[in-house]
Amino acid sequence: MLGDNYKYSLTNLNLGIKVKLSDKGKDIFYHQYDDLIARGFDITPHFPEEDEDGYTKFQMWRFIELYGKYLTIGSSCAEGTLQTLDVLVEVEKEKRND
Repeated sequence: MLGDNYKYSLTNLNLGIKVKLSDKGKDIFYHQYDDLIARGFDITPHFPEEDEDGYTKFQMWRFIELYGKYLTIGSSCAEGTLQTLDVLVEVEKEKRND
């Protein structure tokens, strides 16, 4: 069972994560609003922004919403949407009482 081998920390789904998207992952991002565009909404598709290290930042809930269906047990790099399964998770700064 996971609880026996891992330590847990409290996090928030609004925190940011960074992932390295593959070409397929970038294509999914670009086409995420195709159905709305087809129904007449004025949305301009765009590719995700990457930082200098090739990471794209998402709020955790948004990443799950967009790519969750590709994250299955046994899938290799989320069915090709990610370059690696490594995820950088934003850490909240401790509140200071200065």
